[in-house]
Amino acid sequence: MKRPSGLLVYLLPLLLAGCVHIMIPVPIFLADKPSSAAVAPTPVAQSPQAITPTRALTTTQVTTTTPSVATTQTISSEHLSQALALTPTDARAAYFTDWSVIKEYKGLTALNSKSPIDQQTEFVLALSKDQAAPNGYGARAFLRFADTWSWNSTDLAWEVAIDSARATVHILKFRDDFDFAPVVAHFTERGFQQQALDGATVYTHTPALSEDWFTIGELSIANTAVISEEKIFVLSSEMASVQAVLDLYLKKTTALDNDADVRATVAGLGNIAAAVITPGIDTCRGLSFEAISEQLRQTNQITDTQVTELKEQLLGDAQFHMYNGFAIGYQYIDGKPSGVLVLHYPRAADAQADLEPRRAAAEKRVSLVASAPYTDTLFSLDSAAVSGNNLLFRLHPHEDQPSRLFQMFFYRDMAFAGCP
Repeated sequence: MKRPSGLLVYLLPLLLAGCVHIMIPVPIFLADKPSSAAVAPTPVAQSPQAITPTRALTTTQVTTTTPSVATTQTISSEHLSQALALTPTDARAAYFTDWSVIKEYKGLTALNSKSPIDQQTEFVLALSKDQAAPNGYGARAFLRFADTWSWNSTDLAWEVAIDSARATVHILKFRDDFDFAPVVAHFTERGFQQQALDGATVYTHTPALSEDWFTIGELSIANTAVISEEKIFVLSSEMASVQAVLDLYLKKTTALDNDADVRATVAGLGNIAAAVITPGIDTCRGLSFEAISEQLRQTNQITDTQVTELKEQLLGDAQFHMYNGFAIGYQYIDGKPSGVLVLHYPRAADAQADLEPRRAAAEKRVSLVASAPYTDTLFSLDSAAVSGNNLLFRLHPHEDQPSRLFQMFFYRDMAFAGCP
């Protein structure tokens, strides 16, 4: 393939300037990326297997009906299903990591925060090599976090960070044999206020920016709901975000997993180790060439002629339809990481119409950030197919590093998944 011209190299600093804004508080859909994001990649010697759920939070199965297809959509990942059952319907994005699956891939199923430090270090390093996590609570100070709070990500079965109009909320599911007593003792000794609320014990504290125990992790520690029966923590810098999850736990309101389009989207992922899920059309619009070019126009350093040239390099004359559900994740198949991208459409006919033009754009076009073909820096396309209303891409991450898949999402570097 012809290498991209100098225009992409010229535009890269401008795009990176915008991407700083996108990655820190705004990925593609103008929503908050969790500050604890711990993106990373990996290859292992196991095929994915069904993970036995720790505690069975109630989940549902929904049948979706469209003008062209009616199928029962079952979410393969029990842990992801549990997470979505606690996700409010106004969520703009869910960043999910199944730590139990990742530990199984690494052959470290018994790993926890009391394990030898070299084992924990090896595990953390894998998140930048042959595994990946779109979020990881306390990841910024992983090895110190357990000394401060008596736990870290190795003690979790799964976690999800949920972005909405409210502050980001983190839901952490601990392993069944985890002892909450030392953690609760920290809340008490550090002066947290305690109250019983909706089946949980809630610990709150005013921001303590001068205290290492507060700044070492996430500001969301200021409002922590402990649901001991389910081995779950719910944390957010705003109590309203915690309350929204507690309402779902008590089934006072409807969760995101009751949305038929969301379930159909997530069903396409299979039993994944980690994923980013965004409902609605915001991601579709945010990945569009129009959104990218508008960002560049705002710098007043790109001409209409250059915009035309850039579109040719990224998309050619491809024409796409609007989709209303997006998910990207990865699993291991035959000892190799395999990414899956799901675009869910209102109509199966639109998914079918987009199959060839989106496939061609993914195979032949270029990464805007890397100024090189996708195949040289992000992924190679293993397959593309339509299943019901889903357009499914199987992506082999470059150098067996699945973190590249999440990185291209956060950098808005996947024009082939944009909208008209």
